[in-house]
Amino acid sequence: NGACRSSIHFVGETEVVYPVACLVVVMDFAANTQRYFEGHGNDVTCVAWNARRRIIASGQQDEKGASDPYVCIWTPEDCSRTISQLLHPRGSRKICALGISPDGQTIVSFANDDAYTYFLWRDFARWDGRSQGAPRKGATGPEKVNPLFHDSSGRHPTTSVTMCPESEGRNLFFYSRADSPFGKARGAPGGTFAFWTVTLPEKGSTNDPVVSQKRGIYGKSAVTKNPTSIVPGVERGSAWMVGDNGHMYVVAGNTVTRSKRATPPHTDAALGCIAALPDGRWVAGGADGALYIGRADPVPVVEERLVFGESLLGAEAELFRSTQVPRFADIALLGDLALLGTSNHALVLVDVGRREVVSILQVSHPDTAWGLDFHPSLAILASVSVAR
Repeated sequence: NGACRSSIHFVGETEVVYPVACLVVVMDFAANTQRYFEGHGNDVTCVAWNARRRIIASGQQDEKGASDPYVCIWTPEDCSRTISQLLHPRGSRKICALGISPDGQTIVSFANDDAYTYFLWRDFARWDGRSQGAPRKGATGPEKVNPLFHDSSGRHPTTSVTMCPESEGRNLFFYSRADSPFGKARGAPGGTFAFWTVTLPEKGSTNDPVVSQKRGIYGKSAVTKNPTSIVPGVERGSAWMVGDNGHMYVVAGNTVTRSKRATPPHTDAALGCIAALPDGRWVAGGADGALYIGRADPVPVVEERLVFGESLLGAEAELFRSTQVPRFADIALLGDLALLGTSNHALVLVDVGRREVVSILQVSHPDTAWGLDFHPSLAILASVSVAR
């Protein structure tokens, strides 16, 4: 699902998860094998991962008919079981974004209803990938869980959530990112980012959580039409953000403190994703098929530009580039390995340290594929779909 942001994750040294239609795929790229979570009844729209408890939260579009959208809680250790379902009210339409706190005890979800409601969830999993427990006695299916709290998030649909590492226990800090509901139409209001703080009530209290949302401020920096990705920065309390204007931003709280255009001047190439490298530098993926690597301190600076199929080498990269340019929109890192998702529905594994494309893990159509055939002598195939 190339439209899903912040939904690809490493869950092991050789295992990754990503959504495809109604499934979430757990792929071992070393063994070239796949397992599937099949607990959804419609397209998966977002996927979040928590390493401490080894749990995955995946949200979906509402099903045709009277069913409402929900979030499934499950573990990659056992894709055949759903631990619980987080039930969203009628009219939610779909789950737009998910985030799990670092301790794995709190989930925040955003829906696509008229109020763009956010939900807070606690006590949503009686067992997890660490405990490998059993369902509670007498349970015949996944536990149904209702939210602790919910309220309107504003006027824009939230498309991703980034939990800050400082979040712990009753105190949560996270960023949300919202695209413009009007696309790139001239004169239309742009997308936004916001910094949230949540103080949860003490256990046993009947008080509501205390929630604060502060809309992002660009200051003297160039304002992007749509912020596309936010991740925690190397400095405590900071975040890194990129936008569809090709800029990289350093953010403290809700305020941009420094910025720099990363993509070449006189181009309209957007930056679609960003992540922190083990050496403290940042790596960002562009819609021009390039990876940009640089530093953020004292000011953002681009040190390298690696072009897919050129400076990023590999036979599969050359073959892919001969048909289309990858538009990088999502990224997950494990050491020097980068898992990159593209808005044109491909999944790419890159060794950033060796400047090499390891493998094209997945290529898919944006809509239903209706035809497939193999070449009579070469190890290639062709497929066709109804999408334009």
